Amino acid sequence: MVSSHCARRSCPEDPMAMLGRAEQWSTDQVSLDARTDTWRHVVAANYRQWELPRGLARDFAAWLRYRELGGLRLVECLCGPCSGHRLARELSRDPEPFLAIQVVRDGAERLRVGEETVQAAAGDLLIWSSLKATEFEIPERLHKATIMIPLAAAADWLPAGKAFDGCVLPARSGIAAVLTAHVDALVAQIDSFDEADGLAARRATIELLGAAVARRMGCTPMPLAQLHLRRAQDYIMKHLRDPALTLKQIARANGMSVRYLHLLFAQATRQGVSSWIREQRLQRCRDALADGVLDGPLITEIAFSWGFNDAAHFSRRFKRRFGQSPSAFRAAAGRTGDAG
Repeated sequence: MVSSHCARRSCPEDPMAMLGRAEQWSTDQVSLDARTDTWRHVVAANYRQWELPRGLARDFAAWLRYRELGGLRLVECLCGPCSGHRLARELSRDPEPFLAIQVVRDGAERLRVGEETVQAAAGDLLIWSSLKATEFEIPERLHKATIMIPLAAAADWLPAGKAFDGCVLPARSGIAAVLTAHVDALVAQIDSFDEADGLAARRATIELLGAAVARRMGCTPMPLAQLHLRRAQDYIMKHLRDPALTLKQIARANGMSVRYLHLLFAQATRQGVSSWIREQRLQRCRDALADGVLDGPLITEIAFSWGFNDAAHFSRRFKRRFGQSPSAFRAAAGRTGDAG
């Protein structure tokens, strides 16, 4: 709960800190004189920076519950009529861009993005981007559920080469209905998840979002598992020379569990993650030895430079993979070069 000290002030010093102490906030916790300023900060903490130009009606009431989960922000909101906008000043104050997936449970909300005006009524699914100058108006009491997703987390899975400013989707059939049910379920179970659940929730949300947007724009999205695999492999290749590279490190850097990392590689490569890493290292050692220069770097130096830390183990693995010891392979490569 917000302390009575915070409620008496016209504006909290740190709205994110204020929100972080509780899972719920309501106008009942704030004096009438502080209501407009406090509502502005609550909106910014949950939906990015917005300017609320009009004073709120004295009978304005709002209630929110919210949570960070797996890099997502889940928000359920009940509020009375109000309005606001995001122009250049507000856009410049956002630390990172977001996409919002919003399900209107009751009431209506009107958004103007550029020259286009969209209206979402009860049962509609609304997707909007924090990158665009936007105005909103809530003409009547509104109940909505929202998931805020960092754009960087979803960008690779949205249709490439096509601008996406947002849209309203009827949520009664198809993938939009599935996404709507997903948003509703996450927000309804907001208190039931742990951080491991959060990673799964994030993956599912991004996949459903990408599919809904792609269908709207007539595109075919990249399967999410393929995208996750590519990112994990890119990270591995960047750190391939590091002998201390671990599966836990790879998973953490890519926002997934070690179990999901194993599943990705098993399904796509028919190999375990460690086997795939070892194969990449062996191939690069083989390439280095294939120059056939006998007075070049020591075999042990080559092995160690590609992440192996035991010379005998490397030799056994190399012979098992290529049918020759590293020294025999290098000597044969040298003879082949001489013959050429």
